[in-house]
Amino acid sequence: MIESVGVGYGSVVVGELINVFCLLRLEDVVRENADRREGPAMLHGQTRLYAERSAGLDLERVLSVWTAGHHLVELVASTYYQYAHVTVTMAVLLWIWLRHPAFYGWARTSLVLINLAGLTVFFLYPVAPPRLLPGSGVVDGAITVGRASVIGHVNADQYGAMPSLHIAWAVWVAVVLWRALGPRWQSAVIYPVATAVVVVPTGNHYLLDIPAGAARAAPAPAPPAAGPARGVRTGV
Repeated sequence: MIESVGVGYGSVVVGELINVFCLLRLEDVVRENADRREGPAMLHGQTRLYAERSAGLDLERVLSVWTAGHHLVELVASTYYQYAHVTVTMAVLLWIWLRHPAFYGWARTSLVLINLAGLTVFFLYPVAPPRLLPGSGVVDGAITVGRASVIGHVNADQYGAMPSLHIAWAVWVAVVLWRALGPRWQSAVIYPVATAVVVVPTGNHYLLDIPAGAARAAPAPAPPAAGPARGVRTGV
């Protein structure tokens, strides 16, 4: 019995690792085509910035210049942008797996679909972030505080500004916590709000990338009803 459980657990782990490997390989394919995507990405970025200026929504330069003038704010924002994205998302996914397994399949599938949609857009319609646009006046927060242009220890796609996967993942985190744990976790909305606050001032995204990223986080088919965590006793 114990041996069969061990084999079943091992199969699940192998399956999840295969999912991760496939996603990472797709990201590599997108990044490997950076040279081909650079021209269209710059054009699409300029078009997006022009559209925002026409609508009076071009806050990227003002916010990035202000943030760059306050070193501690820039340091906190850039560190949050680079590290919270992966760390918080993976921690929540692992926690759901360990404590709320009934929700894990739904949560993982939703996250995979978010990434597949994002990678597809990045490949077919690349958009350079405002910090890379010549003449935009947008300050690169990572350079200002001396950090490399990476997301934690993962190389970032330089032409994947739209939609913002930072926002999509943050909304995913809030939705997963709320659906798995119930209304008392509605305060989890603070996380995507905080993420939205830093993605523009650091020069990594346009204002319109925020609603685009949030829309991309629409979850997969509805999860099961919230239930007790694994290992938590119910009843009297």
